[in-house]
Amino acid sequence: MNDRLLKNFSIAEVEEALRQMVPLKSLGPDGFGACFYQSHWNQVADEVCVAVLSTLNGNSWLPKLNYTFIALIPKLKEPKHTRKRGKEGSVAVELDMSKAYDHIEWLFLEAVMKKLGFCEKLIALIMSGVSTRRKGEFSGGSEKGWLSPNSLASAVYREKYSKQSSLLEGKLGSKPSLIWKSICNARDLIKEGMGWRVGDGKKILIWGHKWLNTPTSFSVQSLVSVLRADTTVDELTGENKGERNEERIQAIFHDEEMDKIRRSRGKSLMEKQVDHIWKKIWELEVPNMVKAFLWKAANELLATKKKLYQKKIVKDPICPICHREEELVMHKWRRAEGDFMALWEKLMDGFDREKLEVVAIQMRNVWLRRNTFVFENRLSCPKRLLLSAIEVLEEYKQANRRKNADIKRGKMGMGVIMRDVNGEALLAACDKKFNVQLAEVAECYALWKALKVCSDLNVQKVIFEGNAKGVIAAVQSEEENLSIIGPLVDDIRDVLSDRKEWSLQFDYREMNKVAHNLGKICFKFR
Repeated sequence: MNDRLLKNFSIAEVEEALRQMVPLKSLGPDGFGACFYQSHWNQVADEVCVAVLSTLNGNSWLPKLNYTFIALIPKLKEPKHTRKRGKEGSVAVELDMSKAYDHIEWLFLEAVMKKLGFCEKLIALIMSGVSTRRKGEFSGGSEKGWLSPNSLASAVYREKYSKQSSLLEGKLGSKPSLIWKSICNARDLIKEGMGWRVGDGKKILIWGHKWLNTPTSFSVQSLVSVLRADTTVDELTGENKGERNEERIQAIFHDEEMDKIRRSRGKSLMEKQVDHIWKKIWELEVPNMVKAFLWKAANELLATKKKLYQKKIVKDPICPICHREEELVMHKWRRAEGDFMALWEKLMDGFDREKLEVVAIQMRNVWLRRNTFVFENRLSCPKRLLLSAIEVLEEYKQANRRKNADIKRGKMGMGVIMRDVNGEALLAACDKKFNVQLAEVAECYALWKALKVCSDLNVQKVIFEGNAKGVIAAVQSEEENLSIIGPLVDDIRDVLSDRKEWSLQFDYREMNKVAHNLGKICFKFR
């Protein structure tokens, strides 16, 4: 018996099981039923089979494969809730909600399988499935997905019950589903805990709506004055859109509320000007390390002698090159402006974007030249800084054009290089994928390819290195990722969580050239 049960499952068996599934029953949390996979099997077959077979043929269950929704159907026509109010809010409690699934003794089930002669490998696979299940419940409330405007559940309920209004205002309607009834019953409680996030403020009432960060009311307590009771928050701005009307705010609100309003709505003219400067900096087509340098310079975060002296790391604050003045950030450019932002504002007035990009790289080169002198006792020719800046900018823009052209065509190349602890190459692999429109998605697929190669080879201890800092940060973060790469990030996290000796770290593109070149040449192979 065990010999038959331990045979590896095949792709043909996966396809046969899919064909036997009822198309529209038991939708998953993502809203897709068997009909989706049956209709689009040619497109999804490879990834589905990899996920299913990697689980059934010996690996542990991926948590997302074992997640389901349970719709609780009331035993009574009018199910009752017990609602209790405390000092800081209220809570709804639904009674008599125990399910038989929660009362199964999994240790007993495991003991029975051992008694019947099942082998340890099969028992472990079954137990990892039944004992790690996760479920969401639909009852007096529901999963938060129905509140998200981009979720499938939200789109379905809005189309059926609230086309002309938000889900929180939609009517019960005729012959509603049990889930919609439950959502409607819970809305009042949800509204009590909800607050407004201030945008333009045109839909938020100054008095009556919850929009201030002032527990426990979260609403304005100052008496209605100067303005009408039905005035909206956008009336607190001045003639310039987004600028606070300080005179009006001071006339209406008490001190504590004035402080909260200043934090929640609008900015001063000076703050808006600084924001404008930063917006222009982030729009520059220069390497991210240059933008990071500008940010550090503007915030006095560069490790100048003055900064190090203040922290008592060095004995004096004098510039190591001129030996005459204290070394401050602005000392490098010998300008009369008091700070970096004032200097950059002047540069914006005098230069077009392309010249600003060259200047930004030059500024960083000046700092790197200083570091080379401090740490290596070498001082390069100043004229070389300009030529180097122009070369770096041109090379960066050419690389961007090539990358953007590939993205527009929807194709991407992936390269994987495996080395041992001594840096010797053990394996090289490359692959290509089409219909990929975003660079972040392409980077996720490249990482997934590396994971798959190491999984197929059953490599036990691996350090994965890549230059996609955003993707690496997303995978390493414990927060839920709601961006377009969220599902891919979840899959990568699931694989890494099962491999305790696999880790992920960032490395610069310069250190990753072999894999980068492999990704380029993969299109030469059929």
